[in-house]
Amino acid sequence: MVYTKIILTLLLTLSTTYLQAKVTKQMCSKKGENFIYAGGECIQFYEAEGDIEGSLNIIVPGTWSAGTNTLARYAPFVDTIVMNTDITTVAVALPGYSNSSTNNFQALAHKRSENLSSQKVYIEFLNQLVIALKD
Repeated sequence: MVYTKIILTLLLTLSTTYLQAKVTKQMCSKKGENFIYAGGECIQFYEAEGDIEGSLNIIVPGTWSAGTNTLARYAPFVDTIVMNTDITTVAVALPGYSNSSTNNFQALAHKRSENLSSQKVYIEFLNQLVIALKD
């Protein structure tokens, strides 16, 4: 009985992981203008434009429960920053939050993602995301 439960759990986990479609750059571009493909992930973001050119604030939320709609929480904050500074401000939803993909990374709070934000591969992803947002 115990072995049956373990095998079923493993099969469910493997099939779920295998069947999850990875979001491609083309698929991401079809999601709308508030998505950007960077570091192999399709990242949802919220942007409020300011009048000052050449400056950009990027808000990167920390760890929330996996699946949290971080953009809904940070959009008012973005609007307030723009109203007070007139600098274009963007909040990003990291992989596993809002409607961002999980092609390469789970949410920071995911049980299998311990200390993910300090790993070189995740820092490289964040670098690619910042470059894409600046472009």
